[in-house]
Amino acid sequence: MKKFGLVIPVVLLGFTLAACGHSDSANKSTSTNSSTSQSSTSQNTSTSSSSSTDAATTSGTQNQSKQLAVKKASTTSRIGQLNHQLQAALGDIALPQADGLQKGSQNLNVRYTGNTTNYQIFYSVGNQPSAFNAAALSKQNPYATLKKETFSSNAQAAAQINHIDAQANKGLPTTDLGSGLTGYADRGAGNIHLLWNEGNWSLSVHAINIENQDPTPMAKKVVQLLNTYSLPAPNKYGQIQFDVNINPGARDQIIKWQEQNIVYTIEAHDPTTAIKFAASIK
Repeated sequence: MKKFGLVIPVVLLGFTLAACGHSDSANKSTSTNSSTSQSSTSQNTSTSSSSSTDAATTSGTQNQSKQLAVKKASTTSRIGQLNHQLQAALGDIALPQADGLQKGSQNLNVRYTGNTTNYQIFYSVGNQPSAFNAAALSKQNPYATLKKETFSSNAQAAAQINHIDAQANKGLPTTDLGSGLTGYADRGAGNIHLLWNEGNWSLSVHAINIENQDPTPMAKKVVQLLNTYSLPAPNKYGQIQFDVNINPGARDQIIKWQEQNIVYTIEAHDPTTAIKFAASIK
């Protein structure tokens, strides 16, 4: 019995020590797991923050790149470069932003005469781009010109515009031009002028009647173009004078408008070119 009694405390002590050892190990494990979890959470938060910062930086960089691309595009086109040189020579003047060409824009050439008050700008296409206002450009036949004339009064400027009031066309044969517009046919001396009005603009298309030319198709095309391209608003009168005979070597297509005591005139070889040219002025 005595011998057996001595063994029991030792066994109990072993169980006690084992139990204490297990508890301490568990606490250490719990502490380690907690630290690991906190570290992982911290890393995730840091990663998320870093990702947000990177995304914002990337977005900002992309926006800056887009803005730079827009600025670059506005100054690297051939007409953009020439406009910059024109404004350096003539001041902060309004100019066409579109050359109106279907091809050859890279070889667009420009020369001018005059000063800020009165000038004429000549637009031509060469075999290659030439220096701005080069003397040799006087030998190139312009496909379009832009002229500014300044007069002493608004009345003198208005007198330069061949504006026909809509009431003056009443009683002439009519033609439906579409878009709610009516054309009036004025015939005489072997010619026919199809006339109509849009706002302060007086428009006409000329054809040779004795050659059985019909101005109606071109007039309808002009109406459609003006639904797409907005011309400058005349103050006070504007005139469009087109011809069905299109000669690439001539400038028979005319757009002219008044801005108080100033008159602007565009002459071009083609009506579409003239309209696109005028509509892009700013």
